[in-house]
Amino acid sequence: MVSLYNHYRFGISAHEWLKKCSANQLEIIPIKDIDFNFKVEMDERYYLADIRFPIILLTQPNGRYLIVDGYHRFLKLLNNKATTAIAFIINHSNLDETEKRVSQTL
Repeated sequence: MVSLYNHYRFGISAHEWLKKCSANQLEIIPIKDIDFNFKVEMDERYYLADIRFPIILLTQPNGRYLIVDGYHRFLKLLNNKATTAIAFIINHSNLDETEKRVSQTL
């Protein structure tokens, strides 16, 4: 199982990922195209998660997406039977070498 906070251990915070996002990267993505193999507890963060805000996804070489920020929002979308998610899409090929190594560990 992938740890929920792997991307923080390597010094890439949600804030750093967000700096890589712009409005022209917003897309509507089918939930079925997003890989998720993580456990998120339905705690206070889950109940406070606002699904009006986009999640941040990283494209993978296989064409699928990996969540780098927005786990609680994504879980809430799943529980609400959503079929799509609004997301900022970060292209894997646009990452620098350090970020590519980190993303491969997520």
